[in-house]
Amino acid sequence: MEIQRVDPRIRLLLLFVYLASAIIGAIIIWWIERWLAGLKQIDPNIALHQVLTGFIYIHSAVCAIILVFSIYLWRTGAKVRNIGQFPLPGMFLLRDTVILRGAAARRQALILQSISIVLMLFCIALFIAGWKFYFMAIAM
Repeated sequence: MEIQRVDPRIRLLLLFVYLASAIIGAIIIWWIERWLAGLKQIDPNIALHQVLTGFIYIHSAVCAIILVFSIYLWRTGAKVRNIGQFPLPGMFLLRDTVILRGAAARRQALILQSISIVLMLFCIALFIAGWKFYFMAIAM
């Protein structure tokens, strides 16, 4: 049984990414709270338009993130199928992982690509629902 070992630097990098994400998230929450407080002081029609515009920006960003992750999973699954090994050589791992080869790796590739398809469909549905919500809200 062959095992692909974790590079300890990856765990340190991941810790940095988690901390940076938490700090950025806190700043975004603080900024949104200030923005919403400022909306109380302006005309309700203008405030509604600004909230809907903000909704579209956030909605589009979430759809883009889901789409990018879906494409990443699809491409990773294709590479696993072509190489016949999972995890791929040089792949970032969080823990020591048993290397799968042959049929087991192809099954893993199928799982990755199936998740990718589900995420793409979810992204399309979310995009359509968000835009329908936006146009319904504008029409009111």
